[in-house]
Amino acid sequence: IILTEMVEDPADGRGSFAHLVARTSRLPPADGRPERIVAAPEDFGSGLLLEGIVQEGLYLVLHAQVPVGFCAGTVRAPNDRGLRQSRVTAETLGTADLSGDAGRYATVVAAGVNRNLFAVHPSLDEIGSATLAGLNPGAIATVDITVAPVGPTVVGLTPADGAIEQLVGSNVIVHLSEALDEASVSSQTLSLELANARGEPTGALISGTVSLANGT
Repeated sequence: IILTEMVEDPADGRGSFAHLVARTSRLPPADGRPERIVAAPEDFGSGLLLEGIVQEGLYLVLHAQVPVGFCAGTVRAPNDRGLRQSRVTAETLGTADLSGDAGRYATVVAAGVNRNLFAVHPSLDEIGSATLAGLNPGAIATVDITVAPVGPTVVGLTPADGAIEQLVGSNVIVHLSEALDEASVSSQTLSLELANARGEPTGALISGTVSLANGT
């Protein structure tokens, strides 16, 4: 059983989620009082940065259908700096966390072997992942996740692939999945090369100019 806060307007704009704020413990019936569930901030040395209830909001007490453990660590950019506001999720569970200062995160993970964690860049279509070899119920693991850049991919061509009998001097247009840095685009960085019948490069480059339209 865990205590979560419902985040309905997250900074990354990717939809609401339940954010882990505290682990819980059960107190047995005593002095005429029924069994109780108690949640409190984590001790400094526990490895989990969970502050408990610190503000008004919608809080949910969730009972996992499978045994769970916990994972904490840092979301990093490729330059090894901490990445703030990256959404961290684990397979099979509906909870998430947005990494805080210096990229720190804490989340709940289903206990077991080969558990995957994912971190999504706060604004770009980039993702990182990490795998826990094993996690015991109630245990706390430390795992850092690096969000790696994802290069643009070709999503369209004009003329179409396989087109024949094209006019000499026709424009060749390549549609990319995301915008490019205009300063990085030139005939030195992008080129057009003839291929043979098997689709293999021939080394024959076509001279011309290179330009961007709307960054893509």
